[in-house]
Amino acid sequence: MKQSRFQVYQGLSTTDLERMNAYFPTNLLSMAEIKEYKNNEYITQATKSLEQLFFIIKGKAKIYVTHENGKKILLQFLTTGDLIGELTVVGAESTPKDVVAIGNTICLAVPMKIAQKEEGIFLKKIARYIGEKLLFRAEHFSRNQSYELKYRLAEIILQVEIDGIYHEKHIEMAEYLGVSYRHYTHTLKKLTEEGYLRKQHREYFVNRPQLKKLVSCHAS
Repeated sequence: MKQSRFQVYQGLSTTDLERMNAYFPTNLLSMAEIKEYKNNEYITQATKSLEQLFFIIKGKAKIYVTHENGKKILLQFLTTGDLIGELTVVGAESTPKDVVAIGNTICLAVPMKIAQKEEGIFLKKIARYIGEKLLFRAEHFSRNQSYELKYRLAEIILQVEIDGIYHEKHIEMAEYLGVSYRHYTHTLKKLTEEGYLRKQHREYFVNRPQLKKLVSCHAS
């Protein structure tokens, strides 16, 4: 992980800066850092206290929850504009979850203790984000029961592929999508046979235009 002061970091676009200025008060940005993570690097860990609130500027990540029996379950995918640690800000969560970067991921990190003291508009934005996140998870479980796996898997592949390559763990993804390992691998094979993916060793090269067309046709 590489880190830099927010004020001196040179890798942000005008759009990135506008998005952060719209979300965070000036006093938080003045104390912020930019943290860069490599693929599969932990952004937060359940075994460590959460000292900062994170905002994903570029890249993707995934949240894991570990149950009492030690089994780790994939809970949700995150992308640009998502927060990490928002439940700690409002005092709803004391132990953070494991959050792992997918590909190269850049985050804004602000001091948690300062963020917890903020009120007004910033707190409303945090509350709204939490509400939207809960609705998204509810929709995910509803879709697992209502939509054919082929289309749900296609949509997920578009979300998590890195540079046109999909290489998520099969067992993990089957559990996330609420299906058996056999059903998942059969559907992945079907997408490959139909030309949406091309398998090479353990990786799948994504035919993004065709996969987007498949998802959009189903949505309409």
